[in-house]
Amino acid sequence: MGSYPDAKLVAGALVEGYVTVRRIDSRISNRASRLARREKISEADSQTLLLAQALRKPLLTDEKILSTLAKMYGLDVWNTWTILLEALRTNVIDKHEIHQAIRELGDRRHKLSPTHAKQVLGAADRITALRDS
Repeated sequence: MGSYPDAKLVAGALVEGYVTVRRIDSRISNRASRLARREKISEADSQTLLLAQALRKPLLTDEKILSTLAKMYGLDVWNTWTILLEALRTNVIDKHEIHQAIRELGDRRHKLSPTHAKQVLGAADRITALRDS
């Protein structure tokens, strides 16, 4: 495996069972092909969306179009910030790691708007206050 930290994290999550890989059946594959063409999204994204729907699981994505489409399909959608805030809530990470993530992701062209950064930090403050009370 290369030296990409994100790839190493995903590999570790696969080994530990936090992330699983599923095969899709032909029915979902056929529906996904039609959905991809109709909505002008990748077939991989449409398969992921339909698999999440079939498994009744939230969809993890940072892509706005896919997120909006998933919500139209009645799915809960989690993104990077949802995961980080949940990790904070469950004491997996500390608040300073939220600040660090905002800086690091900004350096990788995933910069949050000032308004969104303020919302994430405000949520982190509320979670920390509830957790520490």
